[in-house]
Amino acid sequence: MPESAPAIATDFPDLTNEFLNSLASVHSISEILRDHPGIDSHQKRRFIDILLTETKRMVDLVDQVAELPQLPTST
Repeated sequence: MPESAPAIATDFPDLTNEFLNSLASVHSISEILRDHPGIDSHQKRRFIDILLTETKRMVDLVDQVAELPQLPTST
């Protein structure tokens, strides 16, 4: 059953926050990796795993948004 426009509007801020959280993680870890080139391989591996997890999460969120029905536009 498709979601109603009010339900989608209610969920949209949650999706936005999910994107922002993932982007913040990717940004922070990217800065750490850039600013600390001598970081040990174990820690680097942990950071790369987090980057992979967060980018996968963002892809999943994009898929969820793509499945949302179109909201009516006002003219």
